[in-house]
This record gives sequence, C-alpha cells and structure tokens, in this order.
Amino acid sequence: MNPVCPVFRRCGGCALLDMDYAAQLEAKRRRLEALLGGLVKLEGIEPAEEPLRYRTKVHAVLGRSRSGLMAGTYAAGTHRIVDSRGCLIEDARCREALDAIVSVLRDFRVQPYDEDARRGLARHILVRRAAGTGEMLAVLVLARPELPGSGAIARRIRERAPGLTTLVTDVNSRRTSQVLAGNFRTLYGPGFIFDRLCGLEFRLSPGAFYQVNHAQTEKLYALAREFAGGGGRLIDAYCGVGTLGLTMAADFGEVLGIEANRSAVADARFNARRNGIGN
Repeated sequence: MNPVCPVFRRCGGCALLDMDYAAQLEAKRRRLEALLGGLVKLEGIEPAEEPLRYRTKVHAVLGRSRSGLMAGTYAAGTHRIVDSRGCLIEDARCREALDAIVSVLRDFRVQPYDEDARRGLARHILVRRAAGTGEMLAVLVLARPELPGSGAIARRIRERAPGLTTLVTDVNSRRTSQVLAGNFRTLYGPGFIFDRLCGLEFRLSPGAFYQVNHAQTEKLYALAREFAGGGGRLIDAYCGVGTLGLTMAADFGEVLGIEANRSAVADARFNARRNGIGN
C-alpha cells in the first residue's frame, strides 16, 4: 500500500502509515506479544475510531529554506528539517494556527535560529488544542528574551489565528534538543487552557505533559479504572497534571500523585481543587 501521507517517506515520524489500519493493529499486537514474552495475556488492541488527525499537540522546528523561514520536523536520525505541511496525524486546527504564526513571523522578518552558528531568534512553535473545549495554546520558543515588535506580532497572530486563545513565549538559549526551557511569558490570553476529559476539567500550562489523543485516552483511562478496581491508596506515578489519578479518585480512599515537573504539580493541585476532589 502506498502511504496516504505526503511527507511519510521524508519525515520518518511515523513507521506504519504505509500499511492499512488493520495491518497496523496486527503489527502492534505481534510486537507487544514479543516484548511481553508471555508475562501477561494480551487480550487484544483497542482500535481508534479516527486513526488520522488525532494528534492535538503539534510541534515544529523553525529553519531557513530558499523561500525564507520554514517550519517542519527533523528527518529521522538527523537535524535536517523537513517541511511537514500535509502531515496526516496532526490536528488540522493546530496546523492552521501554526501556519498562521509562521506567516506572521515571515511578515515581521523574524529570523529562525541556526543551531550550528548559534544565530537567529525563533527556534520552535508548539500548538496544543483541548479537544473537549476547543481552546488552543501556542508557545513560540526563542533563543533570547527580546522579541522586537512583540505586541504587534501578537496582535497580528490573534487576527490570523482567531481560534488561538492564548499565546506564550519561552526562552531556551541552551545548546539542546529539548524544546521547552520553562521561561514562559504570556503575550495574550491567560497563559493556559482548559480541557474536559472523562467528565472532569483540567488546566493545562505550557510545559505540562498531556496525552495527545483525546478519544483514545478516554478509552485507556476507562480500562485502567476497570483493571485497578478500588479500595485503599492509588499511586499515580509520573502523574503530570493529575488526569489519571483524578479520574479514578472516587474509587479509592487516597490518591498519591508523584511528579518532577513543578508546573505540572501546580496544575495537578489546581485540578484537584477545581473538580472538588479532596482525597
């Protein structure tokens, strides 16, 4: 089967898009059986109703092409940037917002960061959409704090991406492949978004981890809740903003979330209070 995604061969981000979906599921089942080595019984794989356009967080690296500033993804195993427009796993509204931001940066002649020469300003763009509420957050990652014309740039982005509810910058001056450094500054909006998941509402800050496939996450959490049962104490290791532990809290006497990211911990505590969960 020829891959339906126009950037499949060049991007390297997806490994199975040259198979139809049933074949993908079978390949994953065989891989899991090999990895688990008979330790547990594999009952099957829960398929997605929508196997494309599911990814509600879109990230692009900024670089330079012959026509100027471009946004794309690193080709597999390299730091060569591939234009990823047309990617079929990205949420279409996230991509529209990302493209709008890129067009504004071009208008204002914002220079992309060159990681070899260590020159330029704009490094990455990250866009996240809350599937349950429709709210969208974008982070523009810069190599240094100063963004000339930041107010005018923010106003133009707001005009071209009206669905974007908040825009944040982050400053990452380190020589690293890590995208975010946590030095956030809000250009407009509240600096975070809210999403609804499994009947609860969650605040998501720019640096917090959150699952990127909303529909499959609800299926996953329902299965986890079924398997966990209930009773005494539930430990939610690597809890992020608290989604899994909080959605299961009603079944347990106490939930203990463990997380190293301080921004995510703040969100998790806020989310417990917002949803009236005290245990």
